[in-house]
Amino acid sequence: MTEILSNLKPNARFWVVIKFAILISIIESISQASIKGKKVIYGFIGYGIIVLILSNAYNYEGLGHMNLVWSCVSIITCYIIGCIGFKEPFNNYTIGAIFCALMAIYLAHRSDEV
Repeated sequence: MTEILSNLKPNARFWVVIKFAILISIIESISQASIKGKKVIYGFIGYGIIVLILSNAYNYEGLGHMNLVWSCVSIITCYIIGCIGFKEPFNNYTIGAIFCALMAIYLAHRSDEV
């Protein structure tokens, strides 16, 4: 089954979307850390770069699916940066949240294959 967006099958498109989401999420996490660290200009620059990457990502996936994957990957990267860089708490609820984010990505991918 092919999609109108990129003529790629769902499995091939999934890995492209994951790469875009990881790149966007890393830049977003750095931007948020910059803003939290009072270096707001770096945050603005980072979010400007995200807009450019996101506009390319929409060639491979629709708005809803791309946003879901980006949000879930962003949750995971922000938790990691928060725990390591800002000594925020890491407990069973954090692990549960990360697990739920991974499950959301998996379920979204499975729904794309139907």
